[in-house]
Amino acid sequence: MFSLLTLLNKLIFTERDTELLISNLDTSQVDSLYSPGNFNSFIYLTSYQDPIVKAAIKENKFHNNHLATGLLGNWLNLWTKHQIVNTLYIPIPLSNKRKRERGYNQVERIMQTVSPSLKINTNLLRRNKHTKPQVELSQAERLNNLKNVFSCHTTESNLDDYQQIVLVDDVVTTGATLAEARTTIIPHLPPHIKVTCLAIAH
Repeated sequence: MFSLLTLLNKLIFTERDTELLISNLDTSQVDSLYSPGNFNSFIYLTSYQDPIVKAAIKENKFHNNHLATGLLGNWLNLWTKHQIVNTLYIPIPLSNKRKRERGYNQVERIMQTVSPSLKINTNLLRRNKHTKPQVELSQAERLNNLKNVFSCHTTESNLDDYQQIVLVDDVVTTGATLAEARTTIIPHLPPHIKVTCLAIAH
């Protein structure tokens, strides 16, 4: 009976190609896609050109797919294990409008799947205004689109015990979003804190 219901459900609610692509992965496949690299001054953990990575990013961002979130979190977890200084992780924030529409911040969701000991702050950096999706814009338009979009609120956070802050996004293309976030936050930090920009994929 269960098998029949499952079959009927799949016939009625056709699975997306991206959903199918990530549904049967094993641990060895996931780990093999972890390939950290550098793009300009940013770190990325895997290649967005890989169909599995691209599918996981889309499923996590647009479809609230918990399996996809776990895959992306696995790569972040592998990277965080190598951080030897006390580190605070900050997800790139969404505008209030975008977060209401989507129902969640996709980067926060990834970070929440990592070790419970991961220190996350979602109040230090805020997005002041709603902007057009960066993917729709040229590089010049992306820079203008993000100008003064973030604000920093250090008064609400005790940063004295940290040696590093890691700004985290799911995808870096030109790097405009992470660069603007870094530019916003650096003047407000104690001088001993290093700021690292990290994307799951590039």
